[in-house]
Amino acid sequence: MKRTIRPLYFDSIRPGALEGYLEYMAQRGWRLRKICCGFGLFDAAAPQNTRYRVENVQSEQEEIDDLTYMQKDFYQECGWEYLHCMGAGQYLFRADDPDVPEFHTDHEIEADTYRELLRREKRWLRINTVIMVAWLAMILAIMGYECNRYGFWGSWIRLAQGRVSATLWILTFAICLIQLILRGRRIARLSRLIADGRLEQERAGWRAPRRRRIAGVTAWWLCVILLFGGIWWMDENSERLVRESGLPIVYLAEIEGQEEDTSEWVYFPIGFTRRYYNQRETIVRGEDELDILLAVEYYELYDWMPAEAVTEAIADQTIGLKADEDAQENPQFDQFYCDRMGESDYVALTARRGNRVMSLLCIGGDRERAIDLVTVRLNKE
Repeated sequence: MKRTIRPLYFDSIRPGALEGYLEYMAQRGWRLRKICCGFGLFDAAAPQNTRYRVENVQSEQEEIDDLTYMQKDFYQECGWEYLHCMGAGQYLFRADDPDVPEFHTDHEIEADTYRELLRREKRWLRINTVIMVAWLAMILAIMGYECNRYGFWGSWIRLAQGRVSATLWILTFAICLIQLILRGRRIARLSRLIADGRLEQERAGWRAPRRRRIAGVTAWWLCVILLFGGIWWMDENSERLVRESGLPIVYLAEIEGQEEDTSEWVYFPIGFTRRYYNQRETIVRGEDELDILLAVEYYELYDWMPAEAVTEAIADQTIGLKADEDAQENPQFDQFYCDRMGESDYVALTARRGNRVMSLLCIGGDRERAIDLVTVRLNKE
């Protein structure tokens, strides 16, 4: 027997679109066999004017998870075949006889079943709102703690580096806010459905709501795929993106003459600063013995940002330099913080020229060469 599978986009507050689509498939010779995971399995059959209806069985006391045998027998005696439970209190029926009476002929009686569904939606809206407010309060508390500990611009830089847990919290808050807006739209639509009684209109014009549903689901998954795909692509191509964008780069090979490429990159072309990248190179000799390490961070600040305060925060957050202890006179830079740790092979510096800032930490390399390279890179227009 010939069969086909089609996606079914069912909205509990707009059942007419599903009913109209299933009736359209029956007229084209496809009879619904079963529904599973949002897809409908259809068997090839003779074209029929089969009717499908979604029945709401809601009560103020409880949500009915499934119909009893007596209830199913009652619908069967009336000419309606029970097919599938679409959700809590909503069931799909089919009738091949065009003379079988409708479930509801009085709009007010039909609207009563949807009023309980509306009360349930409003209850979940209130719960979601409480969760959103609590979530927002926790985000503000975390941001307040960050600002109190690291200062305003220090917190800003930590966000640019993705080092603040609030970054994930803010993203989750945005997702919850979208869900809250969508639930509010559902309540508005359900209220209009109860007021206007538009089931028959939706059943006749099922194409428009189904197309909107397909477009919405497709757009949602496309955004998710593009987001994660973009993150993966940027991670794989970070070094090439930095190199092609003409940003100043300091390689470990330039400092030590090491030929092996051991760099790891993180690059954000759009973020809390105009441009930012993080580079890390390590060479390990022996078992867990660190021989050479190079860590570089580069920022381009927006014109409206107070460059001096932001650079001081970068020096403090990325390397831990203090302005009152490590600032040195260097006319080539607008700001220059450097710590050479005595005579050891160690150098940490943060330098700014205009709106460009570079921080560098090098352990085990030629520290004078590292300082010279930063000087050349930032002074190059």
